[in-house]
Amino acid sequence: MLRMLPVLALLPAWAAPLLKISLSVPGPHNLSFLPADLMRKVGADRIEGAELRIISVGGGSGALRNLNTRNSDFAMLGMPAIMSQKAKGLDVVAIAAVNDAPLWTLMVRSDLKDEVRNIADLKGRTIGVTTSSATSKTLPSRLWKLSSPRQVSNPARCASFPSARTGRTSRPAS
Repeated sequence: MLRMLPVLALLPAWAAPLLKISLSVPGPHNLSFLPADLMRKVGADRIEGAELRIISVGGGSGALRNLNTRNSDFAMLGMPAIMSQKAKGLDVVAIAAVNDAPLWTLMVRSDLKDEVRNIADLKGRTIGVTTSSATSKTLPSRLWKLSSPRQVSNPARCASFPSARTGRTSRPAS
């Protein structure tokens, strides 16, 4: 049996059992956390000797809840969720940035590209945000602060993407 040890040492790494890792991620298929989906799709987890199990949750706080209750090994979420948990006194550590994209990105449909060139051009239009979280509600407030009240009439009037998908908004456009 001892004569077999040198032969076993030469076996490729893929012969070893894969380390099972669970990752809580807002989603499924949330564009902000695309690297999580891609890791499994391209087999990067297996190349590194792991088998990644993605647990889709409703948002960053859900991902942290899974982590804190030991229902996942890691969590992928936005910095605002981490800051919120830190403010509540929870022991949370950010390890690495997933991407270097800005916290918020304001985009318009391609057919509006010539009409909407600055914040003032948003007057009278519905602004869609990804969720109804406190973080997403900050975007209209920031837009309002960046312009005068005459340019953006009410920062609280926005539509979340779930309601935008149905074609109905919960609040009328200003």
